[in-house]
Order: sequence, then structure tokens, then C-alpha cells
Amino acid sequence: MPELTEVLRTLALMLPVISYSVVGQSLLQRRFEFKKLSSVTFSSYLVAYGGVSVYMALHGYGMWSLVAAFWIQSIIFLILILILCRDAAKVGFSYPSAKGMLDFGVGYSMARLCNYAAGQGDNLVVGKLLGAESVGLYGRAYQIMSMPAILFGSVVDKVFFPLMAKMQNNNEALERLYLSSIYFSLLIFVYLSGYIYIFSDQLIGALFGDGWGEVAKLIEVMSIGLYFRIGYKFSDCLTMAVGKVYARAGIQFLYALSVVVLVVLGSGWGLIGASIGVVVAIVLNYLMMMMLVWRILNFNVGVVFLRHLKVLGLFSISLLIFLFLNRLIDIKSPLLGFVVSSLIYAASFGVVLVVFARYLKDEFGVLKLVAKR
Repeated sequence: MPELTEVLRTLALMLPVISYSVVGQSLLQRRFEFKKLSSVTFSSYLVAYGGVSVYMALHGYGMWSLVAAFWIQSIIFLILILILCRDAAKVGFSYPSAKGMLDFGVGYSMARLCNYAAGQGDNLVVGKLLGAESVGLYGRAYQIMSMPAILFGSVVDKVFFPLMAKMQNNNEALERLYLSSIYFSLLIFVYLSGYIYIFSDQLIGALFGDGWGEVAKLIEVMSIGLYFRIGYKFSDCLTMAVGKVYARAGIQFLYALSVVVLVVLGSGWGLIGASIGVVVAIVLNYLMMMMLVWRILNFNVGVVFLRHLKVLGLFSISLLIFLFLNRLIDIKSPLLGFVVSSLIYAASFGVVLVVFARYLKDEFGVLKLVAKR
């Protein structure tokens, strides 16, 4: 795609700006000043993407409206970070600190690089083997399925990593926080996966309009892997918190390799096959990361497996309630029918939570643990 050459060159000029803002951003995270951080993020995106990008797109600038928005958002973000976190503007050097940061940072960076390769490897393979049009369809589906993972995963990285780092010498507290986090995310995202799977056609119609039916089929496949994309984040944070960065990097390398291999194999069956390959790789990564945590905490694997079955059982009950109630309604308007069905789905979930609340103490225990901190 030679037309992207100038775009890439232009975007690359912002790397120093983004890198410099990381220091202040990380300091705010460590101090748990998430209100300031969220305000900075929201403001910079609102001005850049909500204002400048939309204006330029409406005036015919095409993809350069997104490039300009990236520039402006990065610059505004850096300026606001420096205003709110003056420490980030200080310049100095400490050899002991640098040595410790390099020891941890090299392993961390290797893992991030492999994780990034895993996240982009499927797009590269799809583009190479199936063409640019397939990348567009696949990219839309992947973007929708990535949004919950990005939003929730960002919270996990910013909140749970500092918490787990403080508990790194207390295996009992770490195990309690880790398992409760896994159970809570399982409960929430199994239901969200079910919702996306059931209403994939309506969601695509609302977001993109007609002519995107193939994307809906891809989303149905990708929704199966949604929880596993979220669940591995807790394992990721814990292994970083206890300093197992190189073991983590090794698993992320295997994850990236599995994404590329499985997508290449799946591409023989088109975009659906490639999507199945990605989901299988995501599940493998989830299991490998959980086994790494097991080696650290030595928790009861059988109990964790039974917890997964319990949530799946509750989801099945909720799904049966929804299917029964949804068959009783007959609304001619597609939009109104979608809204009503969505409300019934949510209500079915709520009923199950209320009825079986006594059996979900561990699932909601993470909220109490985080609140105490």
C-alpha cells in the first residue's frame, strides 16, 4: 500500500512527543490520580478527534484529517501532562535507577513488542494473503471487538498493576485479588460476548449501515474470544508486578507466533477462518498466562475451572430466560425491536444476578478489594 508511505512518515514525527508524555502519565498512574489523567485524555481527544478531525473530514481532507487529529491530540496531551505533573519536566540521571529500570524495562519492552506483533500480525497476514478489501472488513470487525478490551484493559493496566505491585510480597493477598478479578471479568464479559453474538447484525447496521453483513459474521466469531482478551490482562499485570517480565516476554512471543501461524492456516478458509485462528491464539495466550501465574501463586486450578463452569451455567439460564421472553414480543420497527430486545437481555442478566447473588460473592469481591485501596 504505497499510498500510506507519507502517512507513516508524518505520524512518525510524533514519536518523541508521545515518548516524553509517558513519564508524566506514569507518575499520575502511580499516584492513583486517575481523575486528572482521565480529564487530560478526554480533553485532548475531544479537541483533536471530536473537533479538528471532524471539521477536516467534512471539508474533504480524507485520511489526513485523522493524521492531523493524531498530531494535535499528542501535543495537547503532552502540554496538559506537563502542567499537571511538574516532575515530568525535570531532567536528571541516576545510574542505580537507570540500571534497575533497564533490567525491568528490557523484559517489559520485549513483551510489549511481542504483544503488539500479535495484535497487528493478523492484519498483516490478512492484507498480504487476502487483499486490501479484506483488511478493511476484518479491521472493522476487529476494531469493534477490540474496543471493550482496550477500555477495560486500560483500566486493568492503570489500576491493578500498582495495586499488585504493592502486594508483590504477599502471595495470599495477590491470589485473592487475582482470582476475584478473573471471576468478575468472566461474569461481565461472558454476558457481553453473548450480547454481541446475538445482536451482531443490529450492531453493525447501527454503526455502519447496510452492506456490511460480512463484518457481522466476523464479529460473531470474534465475540467468542472477548473474555479471554480481557482475562489475560490480570495475569499480565500480576507477572509484571512480581518482576517475571522475561517469562512474560517468552509467552508473548509464543502468542505472536501462534497468531501469525494460525491466521495463515485459517486464511485458506477466508476471513472466517482467519478470525477463528485469532480466537484460538487468544485462548492459548490466556491459558499460558494463567499457568505462569499458577507457577507463582500455586492456586487451586480445579476450583478456578469450576468457577468458569458456574458462570457459564448462569449465563445459560439467563440466555434461556431471554429467548423465552423475546419470543413473546412482536415489534414491527427494527430499531424499536432492537432496543426492547436489548433491555430484555439486560433484565434477564439482572434477574440471574439477584436470584443467585449469594453464589457470586467471589465474583464481586474484587470491587471491595479495590475500594479498600
